[in-house]
Amino acid sequence: MFHLNQFFFCSSWADECIRKFSVGGGLHLDDVFNGPREIYKGSKTIHLKNISKKTGKPLQEMVFFDDQYGNCKDVSSTGATVVYTPEGLTRERFQEAIDNFPAPGRVLGPKRKGPMFW
Repeated sequence: MFHLNQFFFCSSWADECIRKFSVGGGLHLDDVFNGPREIYKGSKTIHLKNISKKTGKPLQEMVFFDDQYGNCKDVSSTGATVVYTPEGLTRERFQEAIDNFPAPGRVLGPKRKGPMFW
């Protein structure tokens, strides 16, 4: 039961954020993002593979941003371009993704510091 409640909270919170996040010009993220959503706990590699199936787009055409290095390392094996964002998604990290796309098998972003616990 705890996992179901936690999943429900995370999913509904994420959906609310997507509806409220302003991207400028009176638009919100939900207005400009109409692709499939994979919002639940679990493997990010599986999330991306599900999105690939739903859209018909190969993983090599995707960019994945995450603030957890372990997720980035896992997803880098899929062929997607991966950017580690420990400070959240910044303009600098977004530009780095654009400048280096495609970058299969690599983790872009700052060098990770300290032991990896995730």
